[in-house]
Amino acid sequence: PVASTSTIQAIATATGLTNSSVASATYTITIVPPPPGTVETPTFTPTPGTYSAAQSVTIACSTAGAAIHYTTDGSTPTASSAIYGGAIPVASTSTIQAIATATGLTNSSVASATYTITIVPPPPATVATPTFTPTPGTYSSAQSVAIVCSTAGATIHYTTDGSTPTASSAVYGGAIPVASTTTIQAIATATGMTNSSVASATYTVTIAPPPATVAMPTFSPAPSTSSSAQAVTIACDTAGATIYYTTDGSIPTAFSPVYIGAITVISTTTIQAIATAPGMVTSAVATATFEIIPETAGTSSHPFAAPMDHNGGGCGAGNMISLIFLTAMMGLRYRKARVSAV
Repeated sequence: PVASTSTIQAIATATGLTNSSVASATYTITIVPPPPGTVETPTFTPTPGTYSAAQSVTIACSTAGAAIHYTTDGSTPTASSAIYGGAIPVASTSTIQAIATATGLTNSSVASATYTITIVPPPPATVATPTFTPTPGTYSSAQSVAIVCSTAGATIHYTTDGSTPTASSAVYGGAIPVASTTTIQAIATATGMTNSSVASATYTVTIAPPPATVAMPTFSPAPSTSSSAQAVTIACDTAGATIYYTTDGSIPTAFSPVYIGAITVISTTTIQAIATAPGMVTSAVATATFEIIPETAGTSSHPFAAPMDHNGGGCGAGNMISLIFLTAMMGLRYRKARVSAV
């Protein structure tokens, strides 16, 4: 056997014959050693693919003692590329390529893994829902409704016609007067944010009708000019009303004299009156002026006055007596009228 380079020489002999010439043969043996083993191809975790969030990629090699080299820039990795030392963060679409090397072994094949990252951005913050003041509910008077939103810089839009508010609805600019049952709906908007939920507030306004007003008093006889005393009565069409009056020019109040019967007027007098009743608004002031102009001599129709003496052109003795008597009677009636007015 020839396991290494050798030269073999030989002759041949035979009885009765001359030996042969020397034959020489050289054998050069070059044994090629078997190729070394190959390092296992690296593997990636997680599996390459499409993800909606950033990934943390690890690389492993099953060949003991192997070193992993990798690239993320699209270039083919070599033994001079970055050595893998821990999980690689992948926040956007990336391709990682890697090889594994080990002393005395052939480098592994190139492993490649592409991670497609499609990150859905989080939804924008939502504007706070508007609130109403006063609290929605039932009221017995008109209300002034304010709307606020706790999100700084938000704009409030509202409706009062039952429609759902949008960013095109009326912009809230101040308190909303509510005089009858109304539902106010509102949203709040802000740049870069999601519109708020719709806020709704119903105000039931039940306004009691104003109390009735007592009828204005009336006078009988009607205000007029007369030559004789008048007995003036005052009436009110409102049942149960109380009449108050004055004769001194002051405005009557509930502290003025209460009317209880006819007022005797013997000289020019202005009577003013109001009427009141429980649970009702006091009437307007009624005013009546009664002008008393005594008749001149010779034209009096007073039953105690005698005719003028037209023949003599002056007052006779009878006429003089009648005038004196009439004057006395008028004074007496005046005193009685003053008592009645009080």
